[in-house]
Amino acid sequence: MSNEDYSVLLGTHFGMELEATEGTDPGDAAADGILAENDSFAFRTGREIIPYNALHGSLSELAPLLGIFNDIGFDFAVKAKGSGTSSTPPDIADPLKVVFGDQTDSVSGNIKASPTPTPTAFTVEGASVDVSVGDLIYVDYDGSGSYFPTRIITEATANVLTVWPPLPADSITGGADYDVICGSTFKLLSASHPSASAYWYFPGGEKLVMSGCKGGATLTFEVGQPLRIEFNFDALSYAASHASGSFTYNETTTTPPMCLGMTMKTIIEGRVAAGTSATSVVVTGVDYDFEVAVGDTLIVYDDTATQYKTRTVTSVSGAFGADKTCGVATLTNAPSAGENVFCVRTSNDCVRRIQVSIENEIEPAECVQPSSGRSSLQVTKRIVNIETDKYFRSMYELLARDNRVVGTELWMLLGDTAGNIIIGCIPNFVRHTAEISTDNFMMNPLTGQAYYDAASNDEFFLTFL
Repeated sequence: MSNEDYSVLLGTHFGMELEATEGTDPGDAAADGILAENDSFAFRTGREIIPYNALHGSLSELAPLLGIFNDIGFDFAVKAKGSGTSSTPPDIADPLKVVFGDQTDSVSGNIKASPTPTPTAFTVEGASVDVSVGDLIYVDYDGSGSYFPTRIITEATANVLTVWPPLPADSITGGADYDVICGSTFKLLSASHPSASAYWYFPGGEKLVMSGCKGGATLTFEVGQPLRIEFNFDALSYAASHASGSFTYNETTTTPPMCLGMTMKTIIEGRVAAGTSATSVVVTGVDYDFEVAVGDTLIVYDDTATQYKTRTVTSVSGAFGADKTCGVATLTNAPSAGENVFCVRTSNDCVRRIQVSIENEIEPAECVQPSSGRSSLQVTKRIVNIETDKYFRSMYELLARDNRVVGTELWMLLGDTAGNIIIGCIPNFVRHTAEISTDNFMMNPLTGQAYYDAASNDEFFLTFL
């Protein structure tokens, strides 16, 4: 089998376009250009070689037969950035949609002051909001400009939205300052994965097309660097020809936001336990632990006020693995046992790198009818692996405080200018056991996996605002 890698010459144009029919080249357009790193390309054009062994009166071998192209594909990387406009997808929208499976494009609006909004339900005005159940939206819940992910839309009727979990606010009055932003959100689906064709125009008038492309991606958030996305695609077929062409690019409208000044949050879900009072909330973990510390934010249900309220934790007691008693400012009335509690940790975590690997397992459907021997590429399995480099301040934090259990949410925000904000959200993260180095446990790579959430089909969201 032949499997060759080629580097891309400077001066080459590259672009991708979604296909209406898998494996059928839709034709490229000038706007399909992607700002890919020039030294990141690798091509695979592997073809099966079948020995032609036969007695033919000679010591020489007969020329082998050429079978199907069984390893066609390419890899490339980009430094991610927005388009410059919140409602306009980035230039990498097509390859992202191939990897994730779905893309929702929406525009921004405001929480309407009347009818009175609540932490779980509100009306959006100021723009047509094209969202649906299962979409992820971002809300400025207190008018401060600090966007908080509401995770999931559970009901959507026109522009009346119901969301879960609730917004962490004592009251939401609504108005021009209470923004709702629904940008270009890419979501992982389990069906209807689209395919794309990729195009290269090389110096000297040569063109390469790879069609029926599907694959995965690795996203790396690293301190002092822009978000880097490495794509890896398999293809059904490729064709080379003599042709000249070019693409347009968004080189100067925006520059990639850096992983500096990032907002990071961890959200851990628990339940109210017996013994709770209006100033002391007893929390039990959904799984086997609920770790909370002074300064964390609790979102708890106030029975009398019949709404979720935000309280800062002022004291904590309770052994590792046991229920936690959290001191809070007085609630109107104590929550009832069994109510949901969300612990929001706005990170004092010191994280150097977060890497998200979307590993789509691709299987070719081999078929005798097409001349290529393959009719389609099927996505048969998906795993989303997470790896982080984190500094730990103590052995206790390594073993207990950072315990990631089912129900933990992680999210990262890059950039602060509309049109060039990137948000990554992992709604359901479980860490694997960390390996502890006794001579240097202050920094330790954590590995884990993002899992399917019963409320959605998404292990990872990526939004451009």
